[in-house]
Amino acid sequence: MFKPQIKFNLVTILVLGLFLASCTKEEEVIDVENYGFVESYEIQKNLNAGIHGCVELVFPVSLLLPDSTTIVIESFEDGKVQLQAWKEANPDVEGRPHIVFPVEIITQEGEVVSVESRQEIRRLIRDCRDNFPPKPRHFKACFKLEFPVSLSFPDDSEVEVANRMEMKKTLRAWKRDNPDAKERPGLVYPVTIVYEDGSLQEIANKDELAAAKKACRE
Repeated sequence: MFKPQIKFNLVTILVLGLFLASCTKEEEVIDVENYGFVESYEIQKNLNAGIHGCVELVFPVSLLLPDSTTIVIESFEDGKVQLQAWKEANPDVEGRPHIVFPVEIITQEGEVVSVESRQEIRRLIRDCRDNFPPKPRHFKACFKLEFPVSLSFPDDSEVEVANRMEMKKTLRAWKRDNPDAKERPGLVYPVTIVYEDGSLQEIANKDELAAAKKACRE
């Protein structure tokens, strides 16, 4: 008299198994479809950068992908597009992308710093509150610098840099030659910043730069 019950249990297990398999496949599809969106957001959040963060990345930056290849991105939006294309071409490769250090950042105080790790960024902005939303919404940077710009150094010297790559090389060389320096390079004002919509704003001092950064989150 137990046979019908056994048969019912077997059918139930089979249906449940098919349901779970279907859910797993759906989750995999969602993961592939949203990979660029989610990972671009996570990179910003981990660095506390972009429109919700306390610092601005100086692009371009390199990302190490789960298959050990690298890509170079020119913005967070570009990162979203490239990561999405990679995932669609490699749906079975598991893992997350990682930013390749060192990177250069602009702090709210107008310091321009070359950093070697995510932990170093955290030390620089330990007083910054986490303003990121609980779910991904934006990838955008708040603004970027219009070049050329000049950098001031703790010894009162100034160097004009023509583009982002020249800035990176200059900051990394200075950090290599001054590993124990407590003061950091800064921007020489005025500078012009460029927003995502292409509009320009002239910034007269570090207080105006901090206000511009704060306004991005409001």
